[in-house]
Amino acid sequence: MMINTKKVGFIMIKKIITTTMMFAVTIGLFGCGSDEETPPPIQSSTTSVTTENRNNVDNVPSETEETPIPAELAEIPDEKFATAENISARLVGVSSINALKDDGSVWAWGNNDYAEIGFKGGKYVLTPHKVQGVENIKSLSWIFQIIEALDENGVIYRWGGNREAPEVLDELSDIKQQVGAMGVQVTLKSDGSVWSSGAETFAFGMQLTQIELPPIEKIVVGNYCVFAITENGEVYAWGENHYGQLGIGTTAETLTPTKLTNLTNIVDIVSNSSQSFALCSNGDVYAWGNNELGIVGNGRVERSSQTTPYKIQSLIDIKKIYFDGYNNPAVYAINKYGQVYSWGRVGSETVSTPQLIIGLNGVTQLALDDNCAFAVTVSGHVYAWGQNWHGSLGNGKSASDYDSTYAVEPLFRIEELKNIVALSSHHRTILAIEENGEIWGWGSNYSGELLNGKTGDNYTSGDSHAHEKRPIRIGFNLFK
Repeated sequence: MMINTKKVGFIMIKKIITTTMMFAVTIGLFGCGSDEETPPPIQSSTTSVTTENRNNVDNVPSETEETPIPAELAEIPDEKFATAENISARLVGVSSINALKDDGSVWAWGNNDYAEIGFKGGKYVLTPHKVQGVENIKSLSWIFQIIEALDENGVIYRWGGNREAPEVLDELSDIKQQVGAMGVQVTLKSDGSVWSSGAETFAFGMQLTQIELPPIEKIVVGNYCVFAITENGEVYAWGENHYGQLGIGTTAETLTPTKLTNLTNIVDIVSNSSQSFALCSNGDVYAWGNNELGIVGNGRVERSSQTTPYKIQSLIDIKKIYFDGYNNPAVYAINKYGQVYSWGRVGSETVSTPQLIIGLNGVTQLALDDNCAFAVTVSGHVYAWGQNWHGSLGNGKSASDYDSTYAVEPLFRIEELKNIVALSSHHRTILAIEENGEIWGWGSNYSGELLNGKTGDNYTSGDSHAHEKRPIRIGFNLFK
């Protein structure tokens, strides 16, 4: 299969949400789950980077500059992937930004309609404000105008949602992980026990309830569904299941944690409202759920759902999986060499088997945001491609500069950005963190997310010049 790179808008193709939560993955020496409905081996096709492509794209390196295709691929150390994800996770929010510094303090700016900055009052906060009453924080999470912070003693603080100030959640202590998504809040304690509160039809009612499970190592939430990974990599799932996204062999909803019988040695899961993906310790990838856009990666595009995990044969030695769950769902996977594969709705085409993105190597992290994508490499460079809402690609253009609102840009390098170690996306606002902690930003600035002293309106009227079409230094250091 050959993909028309002009039509698709990507330099492709030999990668979401998560978001929201992403974890580093360590490759093990043991196998994973059994193969489910395995087809003949899939041959991945490639599309080369052409001179014509280079000449038509801003900022793509010339032949005399550093080429993104090394003569020999080098395996990337696990800590490189972990560093990028850990730094990225310290910036959370949409419209408002909460940032966790090295000293355990939290600083916030942007929209304050629901007291997301840590206090009530004022529509916009256009300079970084230190959130009062929280300290020694080690992680942050964001759920629809609610911010939660976990401190080094396992105590949770919560603000936003029109609270006067941060509150201590004292129902549980010694917390290891707390995550949330549509209609649910799930807490993992250090002893491996799991507790939940949320919609009555989904997560055992609104009252805090302990869930009967073996000791759990990690929890992952999708939209109204939850996955719990045990210490030995077994997976339990419960919640909504209209598309078979639980992977339990049916499309029936279940409120009882159900073991996925054909998965073992799982280290991470990515899920949304329709599909789910599991990453094994040996780098294998499994997929299940709605396959209408080829998301399962089995070479077929069909309205029926894959209700049990399917092993994607052409993917090996994978380190990270990302899922863009916006209007055109696409999946990306990075292997141990930093090569990137993509499938699903890619540009204007549906791609049902993983394809390698030519011209992109040494990648340590991806950031996905509303049908556009960004990659940071071991050399500290940042590459971008896809649709360009409000200048979110950082190439000096925005959607109004194209003949079609849905036009896409092929792969190019953002020249202003060097020595970048992590990326963070906040719905059309993109942040890039330098190795010294300084932050660059571009794209939407509806609520002053870019700290340029202005605000704008994403959709109707307002100061469109508040948005930044090229990266700017926002004047905030994440490390100091």
